[in-house]
Amino acid sequence: NRKGPIRTYVNLAVTMLLGGLWHGAAWTFIAWGAYQGFWLIVERLSGKKSLYGNAPRAVQILITFVIVIFGWVLFRAETLPDALSFSAALLGIGTGVTPLVIEPLHLFAGLAAVIVVWGVPTTQEVLVRAAPTVSIALQLAFLLALGQVHYADHVPFLYFQF
Repeated sequence: NRKGPIRTYVNLAVTMLLGGLWHGAAWTFIAWGAYQGFWLIVERLSGKKSLYGNAPRAVQILITFVIVIFGWVLFRAETLPDALSFSAALLGIGTGVTPLVIEPLHLFAGLAAVIVVWGVPTTQEVLVRAAPTVSIALQLAFLLALGQVHYADHVPFLYFQF
């Protein structure tokens, strides 16, 4: 970034393209790297203020979530046409389903997510306020859960597919 803004943008793009290639030798990973590089450049171009920094915090989170989700579509799809098909399906295009049909279950899941994100204290907040015995018990429960995952018969992990 000492050689000017254009060089910075090129460096960001190249770094993310190489990061995509590092994840796998497929066009989808290269597209994923390009996508990530594009958003890093957009963020850098917007300066100290986000493009949607004036929006309410919940809207900012939603926009960021949508951007990330579409990036993960590229990362997970086997081919670029598959990625386009999955992205279209996320938008309700070409699926035979009317876009933005909200079922009661969707509302319940969304409400539950909002309550968890904004209404439940984080683990760090719980541990700071908890008595030492509660803190130790929570840490032991975490280790037990980790051990359970480790010894499970089948634990699909994305990177094991490469």
